[in-house]
Amino acid sequence: MRNISFYFLLLFFFGFTACSDPIQPSDSAIEIPAYPEYVAELSGQISANPEASDLYYERAQKLLENGDDTLALADIKEAIRLKDDQGLYYFMYGNIAYKLNDIADAQTAMRRAIDLLPQEKAPYLRLARMQFDLKDFESSNKTLERLSKAIGEFPESYFLFGLIKKEIGDTASAIGNLQKVIALDNDYYDAYMQLGLLLGAQKNKLGIDYLNNAVRLNPKSTEALYARGKLNQDMGFFKKAVEDYDQIITLNPDYAAAYYNVGWINFRVEKFEPAIEYFNKAIIADEGYADAYYMRGLSYQAYGNNTEAKRNYEACLKLNPNHNLAKEMLALVTG
Repeated sequence: MRNISFYFLLLFFFGFTACSDPIQPSDSAIEIPAYPEYVAELSGQISANPEASDLYYERAQKLLENGDDTLALADIKEAIRLKDDQGLYYFMYGNIAYKLNDIADAQTAMRRAIDLLPQEKAPYLRLARMQFDLKDFESSNKTLERLSKAIGEFPESYFLFGLIKKEIGDTASAIGNLQKVIALDNDYYDAYMQLGLLLGAQKNKLGIDYLNNAVRLNPKSTEALYARGKLNQDMGFFKKAVEDYDQIITLNPDYAAAYYNVGWINFRVEKFEPAIEYFNKAIIADEGYADAYYMRGLSYQAYGNNTEAKRNYEACLKLNPNHNLAKEMLALVTG
């Protein structure tokens, strides 16, 4: 998950953000909205050249960059009304519509963009990602296959193929596709992350190698550091795990899960006092962390303090009444 993430690659390719749709705008009269000052120069140019579709498109870009999605939508609709054979217009329209949850129009617009820009990969990838997000994996797969036939193979395509295979439970194919990503692009952060997580779930040491590369690409990624730390922890490499968690805490002193995991490791090696200290910190960072109360209770119990253990089990159950382990331990300490 980012050499540059999939989404930002699309933005880089076309030079704008967000999401939209392709229905032909109505010719009926609409109220002219008030446009912000930052597009005043463009608004003046449009007033002087009201038939210049490129000016509406340019203003829509600036509006989109500043979060004025509704105004951007109005402008891109007008651009399309004036000139309906521009793939970039439909690409923007599709993105805005998707952002505004107009899903059907968004996909229609992106298909039109593909028709008008058959040799550009971004519309294919955007449509495939929309379909993936909607869990329409079959359609997403077909869109990617169409891209491969029309233009060729790209890291982004294999990445999305990998995610599709992961979602449908074909882990081996998911790993194979993600490995193709990094064969094509050795700096694809998201692919390293996914490979690390998939192989890590199998307790495969190669998962650590992939996560090492994710950290190489983004040394300050708490996501990558946590994934590597958790895999080291699960495989019994406690010292390395703590090193990763310590880095996370330095980057984000409120990262409750990192404190919790260091506490768990200390508990696991029967260092109950430091375990309690770290569970304390986890609870300070997240007062609703039921498992941290439970583990602090276990630590107090192991330390011989049943009174504090009882209080922690009760606190855990107040947050999560269905925490069965806390119920069992509470019954044990209360006799």
